[in-house]
Amino acid sequence: MASDRIFLSLRGLFFEREGELQILQEGLLSRIHLEDFKDAQVRVLLGHLPLNNPDPGLPGLGSCMWNGHCPHGHVADPLKMFYQSEEGVLKRSSEGIWLVGGSPLQLEKLVGHTGLIVCLSLSQDTSLRPEVLLGKLSTVLGDLRRMADAFGG
Repeated sequence: MASDRIFLSLRGLFFEREGELQILQEGLLSRIHLEDFKDAQVRVLLGHLPLNNPDPGLPGLGSCMWNGHCPHGHVADPLKMFYQSEEGVLKRSSEGIWLVGGSPLQLEKLVGHTGLIVCLSLSQDTSLRPEVLLGKLSTVLGDLRRMADAFGG
């Protein structure tokens, strides 16, 4: 059952440790807690995102930390960026794969990269003030705009 939590925003360096996705943020390593949103109607955004200004001379514009051995395509195409956006009910399969509206979240593509995960509950029974939520979303949108500008979009 979904909790009362309605917003999650994580930005940092992603690792796989002990079989689970973890993130290094501001010097702290922690696991990703999508369980708080299980069975809720959500909008999930995830993708590669450089922590500093995008640098077209670096793999993934500076988001790739694989040092020339990236399994997600940065060796063949250094400017390739991963991005996924899904909306639907968040479920976990019997194999442990997170699904949104039946589509698997490609969390494995974050490993070894700096990036972003945003999960927003779309349930109507929340007491969070709209101005607080809009402030958090504007920060995330600023990050996404910066990434789009790096691609000339």
